[in-house]
Amino acid sequence: MFRSLVHDVASDAHGVECRPPGLLVGFERLDGELPGLIDQAEWFTRAAPGAILAGEELPPRLPAPARRRRGLGRVMAALRRRRG
Repeated sequence: MFRSLVHDVASDAHGVECRPPGLLVGFERLDGELPGLIDQAEWFTRAAPGAILAGEELPPRLPAPARRRRGLGRVMAALRRRRG
């Protein structure tokens, strides 16, 4: 379950030329599991960390994406809907 507990996604990269962070790749991979997460990459990697470093309040972000159900989770949800 996505509970909005993460406020910052960072890397230990030290520069954009010799060791670039490449965080977008991770967001792209997770977007399949949490559709809409890629739309929040800017907030997690620039907006929120910038506010934290500046001692400011976190800027608003898009609503949290819903987790895509797989396998047994999807079957159990369907059974619950049938029971009413």
